[in-house]
Amino acid sequence: MMKRSLVWLVIVSCSSSLMAFPRSNCSRALPDNDQGFCESFKSSAECHCEESMPGFMCHNMDLLYRLMIGRYGSVQKACESQQEAPAQECIDGWNCYRMGGRDSLGRLCSGTGEVCK
Repeated sequence: MMKRSLVWLVIVSCSSSLMAFPRSNCSRALPDNDQGFCESFKSSAECHCEESMPGFMCHNMDLLYRLMIGRYGSVQKACESQQEAPAQECIDGWNCYRMGGRDSLGRLCSGTGEVCK
C-alpha cells in the first residue's frame, strides 16, 4: 500500500514529462535491432527520467514504465508527447525492451528477439 501511494504521489506531483524533453543532454538509444540496444535504451530512459525525477526512481525500468503509463495512459501517448525520436521508434523501443520479439518493421529486437533483462 505504501509503495502504491508513493507511486501515485510522484505521478501527481511530477509536472514534468517522463518522455518529453525538447533539448536533452541524454544520448538516444541504439536502433532496437542492434545487439547493444537493451543497455543503451535503459541508459537513455534513466537519463531522461533523471532530468525530471529523483534519481532513485529512475533505475528500475518496471517502475519507470508504470510511472510513464500512469502519467500518459499508454506507451503510444507517451511516445507522441516526446520530441527526441519519431513516436513509432519510441513505441518500438519500449515494446522491444519489455517484450522482445520484432519491431514494427519486422526486425528482431536486439538482433535476437529476446526480452531485455
